[in-house]
Amino acid sequence: MASIIGVETLQHTNGTTAATIDTAGRILTPTRPAFSAYRTKASAGADNGTVGTIVFNNEDHDIGGCFNTSDGKFTAPIAGIYKFDVLGFYCLNAAGAACTPNSYFSYLYKNNNIVAIHYDYFGGSSDTHYIPANINLTLQLAANDVIHYGTHASTYYYADQTRGYATFSGYLVG
Repeated sequence: MASIIGVETLQHTNGTTAATIDTAGRILTPTRPAFSAYRTKASAGADNGTVGTIVFNNEDHDIGGCFNTSDGKFTAPIAGIYKFDVLGFYCLNAAGAACTPNSYFSYLYKNNNIVAIHYDYFGGSSDTHYIPANINLTLQLAANDVIHYGTHASTYYYADQTRGYATFSGYLVG
């Protein structure tokens, strides 16, 4: 014989809601760590390309306060499996010019160690364009592990005043 437990809300003993179940059976986990950040530049013109650690300076959401818009780093509040996505474009220089034939590298770091590499060699002709710089990865993290995104010293990552050119997001899978 099957057992049935009927609840609408699961709470910690301190009163924090961990999950709710609506009448259709959908489960909402409102405190699951998750963030979505993006990078923009304050003004048009020069300084659209950045090298090194990329600081995503705006947030759509940051459940759990685990992403820092000052240094571009995510700190895992609890151990678990996390999914991360970085979407953007490489550019040629600090002015944000379109790429020319060259090698372009970016990295996802866990505790300052590379865990994923994105590489693109644009051999093209004399044409120039912006090369996608995307990384998608699922990682097992311990509490306080730090994740950030960066580029090689000679690879620039593009951003301008328009939202959406450079994004970084992640969430606890479970």
